[in-house]
Amino acid sequence: MSKEQSDIKTHIYDSAAQSSPGETETLPKTVLPSALPPNESKSDSALIGTILQNRYQIEKKIGDGGFGSVFLARDNRLVDKAVVIKILERNDNEWVGIKFQQEREALSRIEHPGVVGIQDAGELLDGRPFIVMQFVKGLTLREAVQQSRLDARRTADIAEQIAHAVGSAHEQGILHRDLKPENIMLQPLVGGREQVKVIDFGIAKVRESRVAESSTGLFSAGTLFYMPPESLQGKPYTAASEVFVLAVLVYEMLTGMRPFAPSVESPLLFAGALLEMQKEGAAIPANKLPAELPEAARNILIKALAFEPAARYDNIIEFGREFAQAVNKNYDAPPIENPGLARTAPGSQFVPSIPSVSSNKPPKSRAIFIVAGLAILLLGAIGLAGGVWYLNRTPSV
Repeated sequence: MSKEQSDIKTHIYDSAAQSSPGETETLPKTVLPSALPPNESKSDSALIGTILQNRYQIEKKIGDGGFGSVFLARDNRLVDKAVVIKILERNDNEWVGIKFQQEREALSRIEHPGVVGIQDAGELLDGRPFIVMQFVKGLTLREAVQQSRLDARRTADIAEQIAHAVGSAHEQGILHRDLKPENIMLQPLVGGREQVKVIDFGIAKVRESRVAESSTGLFSAGTLFYMPPESLQGKPYTAASEVFVLAVLVYEMLTGMRPFAPSVESPLLFAGALLEMQKEGAAIPANKLPAELPEAARNILIKALAFEPAARYDNIIEFGREFAQAVNKNYDAPPIENPGLARTAPGSQFVPSIPSVSSNKPPKSRAIFIVAGLAILLLGAIGLAGGVWYLNRTPSV
């Protein structure tokens, strides 16, 4: 660990100790031990080959997601059907444990083909909980964008599917809070079409949770590169926030880059620069959109990227539908299929990690927690910024 990383970790602990208590919940000082990427624990390797609940045989570790390790396993009761098992990495942390249980609760509430399905849950002998989920074979949206920018029609189809999946979560009182290309899977279907699967609800906000009461304190969570302005300011995160994030994903699909990407390397300045770019609005980056995109679709996208939540669509399904309709009006035939996806998909597994991309990319990392006082204090190294950032004034679930 570098001295800079050590200083960051120390400062995070100190800030956590000084933060004011939440209205219904107090965040323990020990909530932030994972501020820096941990090494793979011995318990992870020891799990390979074991059978859970006399049913799920773990084959290999395939990644890390949120606060848990992710494994590929086989369901022996269903003729070796492939499944994904996410196991809580640390069970001595109350808040982390709550979020893991709320991910299970969120997935149990949502019944939608565009959201990864939960199949089972249980506990290891050491008491660590695990979740058994659907195995999704295909590409992440990050991998698809890495191959080449997406044409307007394919972008519209994917965006509308994401909007419906996330909108179904909203209807159940759930905000994802970490929408990004790594958390969108594209599953190839017969005929060249693709099915979107939204994954990793590890930091979801769950209304009327049966696991824990929610606080009304100011607490922002998510990946820094995909945070809406209100999160960077420590303001409430709402359904309109996810409209903004989906619009960022749409722009990235069309252009291969994010609409707001400061060329600032200092970790203390990056988020501030990002917020300033968001304030300036999307008019300038919109000039970089492909010529094939109809003007109506451009205007819809710019509206969704509005700095103020009240100026955006307040319903993510409406945004997805209107954008898709505006794009498809230019075509007489039905929406085209996506030839090549089934051919090019390399059998990527459900691995909620962060692949490297171009200079506009989020770097690899795990979770990074950041605490703010009266003004948002931005800490952490840009090289670690691709993980989950927490800008925390008053803790909440």
